[in-house]
Formats: sequence, structure tokens, C-alpha cells
Amino acid sequence: MKKLLGALTCLAILLFAGKSGFSRVVERYCRKQPVITIFVHGSRPQIKCLVAKKFKAKPGLLPVKEYEETSHYAQVATILEQRSPEKYCKEHFYVFGWSGSVSFNVRKKMAKKLCSKVRKLLDAYKKDCGIYPKVQVITFSHGGNIALQLSDFLPFFDSQTIDLDLVLIGCPVQAATECMINCPHFSHITVISSKGDVIQRMDPHNLYGPRRDKKTRVFSRRFFDVDTLEPAVKSKITQCAITVNRKVLGHLDLGRSFMKHVPEVLDQSSKAVPGEILGVNICDPEFVFCRFYNIF
Repeated sequence: MKKLLGALTCLAILLFAGKSGFSRVVERYCRKQPVITIFVHGSRPQIKCLVAKKFKAKPGLLPVKEYEETSHYAQVATILEQRSPEKYCKEHFYVFGWSGSVSFNVRKKMAKKLCSKVRKLLDAYKKDCGIYPKVQVITFSHGGNIALQLSDFLPFFDSQTIDLDLVLIGCPVQAATECMINCPHFSHITVISSKGDVIQRMDPHNLYGPRRDKKTRVFSRRFFDVDTLEPAVKSKITQCAITVNRKVLGHLDLGRSFMKHVPEVLDQSSKAVPGEILGVNICDPEFVFCRFYNIF
């Protein structure tokens, strides 16, 4: 019966819409749902001359094609597409640039701005493709806390569910945003940290933040406390402790050389048991570890 109804529908389209109309309908029906990737950088020095040119980000949400090929973000997009073309496409890769100020208020304002920009982007995709895309957000450092604060402004649309995956790399875990992992509009959250990352823990949020973290005296944490979460929420959170060649990584290692290994870690994260931190070691003889202290 279903096949008969399908055949009759096709016949009706041919009769009333003509061959060109039929082709458009078939094209839209077969069109694959696009996946867009948004990269959110972390905190950085407020004196612009201290930020290397390749790491400078333009304000707002812009396609990576508007960046020079030598920029860090264009290189990340290229590497991800080469490593995992089924998940990442440079044509649908965007960068959200912000001031990088270490401020709860600034990050919340940026989350609101990002949400507004993404809504417009989603509408543009719907108009062009006939379907809303999936959204994956990759963040570094405090960019992760901007992504988490999207929960205050979601959903993007009242009548349309948008898949939103978060990948938080080296994100300082803080009381003000930790509870936001409960947001039902985050379909999955992957946390990637390394026990050698000292800078990740240096933000003394307990001294100036809006909420006090009772699990630590002053500084941020590397991983979320998921023991008290509901099973449904716990099952959508994967936490990975990363090493490369059995060595722990620093903050800049995670933000630079490690980026090409993100697809590999996400593939291995499927082995994680809900509630546990999965140890993932990457074998890369050519991995370049940062030798100098720096923040970007």
C-alpha cells in the first residue's frame, strides 16, 4: 500500500508540477542534512600586540573562508576536514571571535550574541537547503564556558529541535556553568582535558565568580562532577583524559598540535563508560610539544 501511495504521489507531481517540479521535489527529498562546525576560541591577552597574527580572530560569527589560509583557524578547519571528511567540511566551518576577556559577564554576553548569530545562520541554511543543519561546537579553554552558557538562550526555535553537540577542549570547569551540562538541548558533550594542563586550572573563579565551587578551594577543575546527574544526562557526557606518546599535554599543546587528533579522540570516546573518565593515548611521533609558557 505504501509503495502504491508513493507511486501515485509521484504521478500527481508529474501531472501538476511538470518534469522540472518533480526534479526539484526529488532533489530536496534526497538532499543530505548539512553539518556545520563552529569553533570558539578561549581567553587571550587584552593587549592585542601580544596575540600572534595567526591566532587573531575576527569579531562575530564568520565562515572560516574569510580567514587567510595561514591562520590557526583555517588550518584547524583544513586538518579536521582531511582527517574526518564525513564529519567536518571546511565549507560549513565557522569561527566565533570574541575579546577573550576573563569575565563571567563578558562570556554570558558573548553566549547571547553567539545564539543570535547561530539562529540567523540556521535560517539561512533552511532557506538555501530546505532543511536545518546539525550543529557541532568545538571550543578551546573559556570558549567552552561560552558554549555552556548557550543553555540560557536555547532552544534556537520553539517549534524546531536542533541537534547541538559540544566538544570542550581544556575548558576550566567552574561552578557558575557546570550545572549547564544538564541542558536538554545539548545532544552530547565531549570533555577533553589533560592532567598536565596547568593553565586550565589557573582561573581563581572562587574569588570573584557568582557561585562558589565547594569541590575546590580557589581554582577551576579539569572535569565535571557527573556522579549526581540523572542517568539520562550522564549518558550523554563523555570525559577523556588525553596523553600523547604517554606524555601529558599543556594548555597550548591542546590548543595547537592536538587539534588534528580531535576526530580520533571522538572515535575512541565511544568506549567510555558513563560517569567514568576515559584515558586516551595518542601515538604521534611527529607531535610538537610547546616549550614555552604562553596564553592565547
